[in-house]
Order: sequence, then C-alpha cells, then structure tokens
Amino acid sequence: MKLGIGIPYYKNSPECETAFKKLMKTLELQLRENVYLFIFEDGQTSEWLDAYKHDHILIYRAGVNHGVAYARNVLLDAMIKNYKCDYILYIDSDDMVDCDFITTILDAANTGNYDMIISKFIWQKNEVYYARRSNVAGVCLRVDFIKDITFNEEYMISEDTIFINDVYARNPRIFVTDSRYYYNYGINPNSLMMRYERSEIGIKK
Repeated sequence: MKLGIGIPYYKNSPECETAFKKLMKTLELQLRENVYLFIFEDGQTSEWLDAYKHDHILIYRAGVNHGVAYARNVLLDAMIKNYKCDYILYIDSDDMVDCDFITTILDAANTGNYDMIISKFIWQKNEVYYARRSNVAGVCLRVDFIKDITFNEEYMISEDTIFINDVYARNPRIFVTDSRYYYNYGINPNSLMMRYERSEIGIKK
C-alpha cells in the first residue's frame, strides 16, 4: 500500500514559511518506503526546499501563482497517475500533525478497507469533532474511491469543501484515528481566507 501526501505551498508571510519548515521536520521523520511527500510550490522558488535530497520528497513548481485548487489538482495527478498511490492525504503547509500521524494512517489503511481515514481535528487547542469534515486537511482518501473527483479551479477559497462534499455523496466507509491534526487557523495573516474575512478582498467564482 502506497501513501501520497500532498502539500500546496505559497509563501506570502514569514509566519507561513516558519510553520512549513516545522511541518517538514515532523513529516521527514515519518517517511518510509511506501510513503511519498509531494509539494507544489505555487509561483515561487524556496531555496531551502531544494536542499531536500530525499527520494521520497517530490517538489513541483509553477512560474506564476495559480491558486490552491490548481496546486491540489497537480498533486492529485502526480500522486495517482505518476506514482500510483493507493491512498492520498492532503496537509496544509501552515498546519501541524502528531509525530505518529503517518503511522496511524497506515495502520488504519492496512487493517481495514476504508475509503476515508480522518484524524482528530484540533482547532485553537481544542478538539473539534465534525461528523462531516468540511475540508480536506488531514483527511486520507482511497484513490479507487475518489480518482475521478477533482478540485474546482474556479474557486479561490472553499474549493476543498466542494471536493469533500462530492466524496461524502458517495457514502464512504470512514475510520477516525487517535492521531491529531492541528489546524493553525489565522497563523498566516496574508492568507486568502484571512484577507477575505477582513473584507480586504472579494472572492468571485
């Protein structure tokens, strides 16, 4: 069983880069023979990322910023078509996971025929349980179950809500692990969501 972890990355604040470096240190220790880390750097080049020479860390880039939906679709295509992953997992670059996060995902994938494996969701230091997760952060999905679903690139925010709702519409078999995914909402003051909530930008379809 092969697991692909997809991370879209766009640095628009020092906080964003600091958080991503911390996440990379945690994930690098969890890589193994059947786990690959796919990064899409959107419209930029970070030299510190090029320092990674790990065979299981793959870096993709675009010359201009295309947005997170485009980045996720590129990663989805790479994980499924190029590397034939059996499961895919998305992590946001400014979030954090437990040190045994990947192990618990793999254990669940190997012991049960689940379509969706969900970690416990920690938001502002509190565990939040969602019967229906509204985003893809920390959600592991079986490729055969979702391989014909893509992210709508017309949307700048909430594109993952549309995607995950399409997954739920298929009535997936779900397992919730004991490992935790830490959602660092608001850590990046220049993110699209934060700028939108401050009414600095309008989001159009």
